[in-house]
Amino acid sequence: MTDLKATLAWSIPWDDDAVTSIAFVGANRIAAGNEQGTIYLFDLAETGPVAARRLDGHTNAVTSLASPAEGKLVSASYDHTLRWWDLAAAPSGSAEVVLEKKKKNAKPVAVKVELQKAARVIEAHEEWVRSLCLGAEGRQLLSGDDKGVAILWDSAEAKELKRFQSAGWFRAVALTRDGRLAATCEYAPRYAQFPNAIKLWDAEAGKLKLDLGKEFKKGERVTGMAAAAFSPDGKVLALGQ
Repeated sequence: MTDLKATLAWSIPWDDDAVTSIAFVGANRIAAGNEQGTIYLFDLAETGPVAARRLDGHTNAVTSLASPAEGKLVSASYDHTLRWWDLAAAPSGSAEVVLEKKKKNAKPVAVKVELQKAARVIEAHEEWVRSLCLGAEGRQLLSGDDKGVAILWDSAEAKELKRFQSAGWFRAVALTRDGRLAATCEYAPRYAQFPNAIKLWDAEAGKLKLDLGKEFKKGERVTGMAAAAFSPDGKVLALGQ
């Protein structure tokens, strides 16, 4: 097996707040969101990343970003909304922003970026939306919130297809590549009357298929998982805490 080596390609300065999510939008553009609800697009030029556009609208932390198709982006936030962005749309204006504010012995440099509003703002969730996952080769999107609601979407039309309801807070959701099977990871706070749970759902029917907690051996505790992903063939579910 050949040894792998990694070399840092670029480091993008952004001193506003903690970066909470990042996603490629096509091969040469990166979207990044932060705790304040700000999203920037960075074009990957030969000389390094260039801040190109700021996506405005979220009023709380951006928790997840997903790109279902070239030039398209969906964002989730603690402000209870999902936002669909058409990155080919004309900008609404421009602004000068300073990304690197803590530069030593040098005056911060402002850069000019285009401004953009969301093409669609969806308010189907009533609580913090923590996670997004693409499935069905980008045609579907699954979102999960802190009220135990997961919603399956037509990612092109921003149309709700199915809704799954459970007791716990959905910290993570996952969708198989063919869009047939969904996974939800529920977190139970200390005062909750319900347990942590990991469940598999028939995504097409919107019905519970399997409670994985019942598959654990006696004495093993189901913990509140914070990350989940299916293998490409949908046969393996990876979980992280």
